[in-house]
Amino acid sequence: MLFRSFKQSFKFAPAVLKDTTLYFGMYFLVLGSIVLAVFQNSSLLQGLSSSPATIQNILSQGMLFLSSIFTVFIVPYYAFKYSQGAVPKFWDFIRDNIWRVVLAHIKAFFVILLFLLLLIVPGLYKAIRFSFLTETVLFDKQTQRSALKQADSNTRGHFWRIILFFILQGIISALLALPLKIISFSSSNLFLTGLGFIFFFYLKCFILLWKIQFFFEIKKQKGEEISC
Repeated sequence: MLFRSFKQSFKFAPAVLKDTTLYFGMYFLVLGSIVLAVFQNSSLLQGLSSSPATIQNILSQGMLFLSSIFTVFIVPYYAFKYSQGAVPKFWDFIRDNIWRVVLAHIKAFFVILLFLLLLIVPGLYKAIRFSFLTETVLFDKQTQRSALKQADSNTRGHFWRIILFFILQGIISALLALPLKIISFSSSNLFLTGLGFIFFFYLKCFILLWKIQFFFEIKKQKGEEISC
């Protein structure tokens, strides 16, 4: 199932990443480059650290985090469009789901925190059971259960597969990203910093696409419908 979803991700990655770039990526990357250029010699930021490379790394990591937040909706939208079928208009999709996703994650945060305070292991276990919370909110609209209960149900029987997924994700990310991360961090070259940001941006998009396809495979095996 993991490798089947990985193959599906490769199959749809060109189309999904192309539309992600056109819809959001180009605007964000241009804006990000401008921000890096403006703040590269900023006296305020240079006052925080004597290392220009450290300053640029902080900025690029901050932009990467913001880009990841925005792609939470863009990548799932196009993943569903190319692999499953018809979708609503993009902004209708955002409008109908954004607060549902935010509220679901706020509730999940407090549930996980409670379990962590009781005992560490149950908290980690609960976090794994909520792994597909976003995907559940976006694509599991046939159920009358709450998003948290349905997300928990979606992972039943697949706990160790999900653990393996996160292990493989970490290994792939480390092998692909670490060399470029070292180069961009150790250099004050703006081009290398921008190149590193672009690489991490698309790497995160692909991993998110893989996770979504994994969710689709789980629902398919359970014989349950998904809708957008």
